[in-house]
Amino acid sequence: MCAADLVTLPFGSGPDLLVAGMAEAGAPSTATLLVEGLHSVACTDAVEQVLVTLPGVLHASCSLLNSQAVAVYNPQQLTDTAVLLQTLEAAGFGGSLQRVEASVAPPALARLRVESMTCSSCSSAVESALAALPGVRHASVSLTMQEAKVEYDRGTVAEAQLVQAIEEAGFSCSPLGTGESASLHLAVGGMSCSSCSTAVEAALRGADGVLDASVNLLTNQAEVRYDPDAVGPRQLVALVSDLGYTVQAMEGPGLVDGSALRKREKRFWRRRFLLALAFSAPLFIMSMILMYIPGPKQLIELDVGGFELGQIIAFALATPVQFIVGWTFHKGAFMALRRGRANMDVLVSVGTFAAYIYSIISIVVSRVEAEFDSHGLFFETSALLITFICLGKYLEAAAKGRTSSAISELLKLAPATAILCEADAQASNLPPGG
Repeated sequence: MCAADLVTLPFGSGPDLLVAGMAEAGAPSTATLLVEGLHSVACTDAVEQVLVTLPGVLHASCSLLNSQAVAVYNPQQLTDTAVLLQTLEAAGFGGSLQRVEASVAPPALARLRVESMTCSSCSSAVESALAALPGVRHASVSLTMQEAKVEYDRGTVAEAQLVQAIEEAGFSCSPLGTGESASLHLAVGGMSCSSCSTAVEAALRGADGVLDASVNLLTNQAEVRYDPDAVGPRQLVALVSDLGYTVQAMEGPGLVDGSALRKREKRFWRRRFLLALAFSAPLFIMSMILMYIPGPKQLIELDVGGFELGQIIAFALATPVQFIVGWTFHKGAFMALRRGRANMDVLVSVGTFAAYIYSIISIVVSRVEAEFDSHGLFFETSALLITFICLGKYLEAAAKGRTSSAISELLKLAPATAILCEADAQASNLPPGG
């Protein structure tokens, strides 16, 4: 046996802390440490946790690949960087200080409305006028949006000076907001392909006040960074809803938050599939089976007011599937075409309407001209297409729900603590039975 000291350390990912009142506490500094004895992710997590517990340390991160740890701290509270090395040694790791740097304050973001720009030369002139100002880190001008986005240092230049520089260049300018951004996470339902996610992303990015937007088709989630002075969460939710998708705001990123939406989507497609199946199954049996049996075939071909009985029954069974069950696809197709895009809904709507309308035309023409050869009806084709697609949508929603739940449960298995065993100087090997 060996004598050992048992130390319990928190285990998990490094915290991402937003420190309020940093201006009052003083400008932070960054210390880069070379850490020895890192063997796994558990070791890096332990290093991050022990460093961040020190007074004055605002954030800590550790890289297993580079064997480095970076600590952001307040030099007014942590006056001696040797404390960082002592803390590492107490946790069982060797270390040395590589460098200490003063952290640079993040830039402010200003959004400005620039009018009277007519060509790329105008936008280039505005960018050059902004870039010439001291304190401006980056400036980008959109000719299409008639907008300029500027990253600048508040201590060096003010927003009024940015406006003045644009006006002196010969353009009208007005601020759109303070530039302070907020984040919103949305759970979006009804996206079936990459065209849908691209349409949602483009609509969000094109909205006034939206700084950036990204949509994940796999998780059915959208993350939006926006200017709260120019747009709010309600307008963003309404924007996505107007595109024909179901949407709800989430508390934050994660797979668990969208579980209710996925369950609702699963129930929706299950009901749609069962309703379509109730009409398409008898239509399939009549068109593909009974038509080839002598007795039922005579009944199907029975003349009723100049139309065959089978034609009337097929029309009656296919119409609810086409317009009630398939309304979701037709609505999505209309929304996509209105935006100048084509998606899976357009494909489904065009294909089913082609079969449905051709069948109606064949019935009407055959009623007027007795010699017309319609080559058969295709009501069952449109109905079965919608039925099988609803089944696919249901299976897709169920698979997404199981995958998300499995990942969420897997993340919950991460242990809260780990035990580090350190052998002391008296440790020695003992013979068996000793």
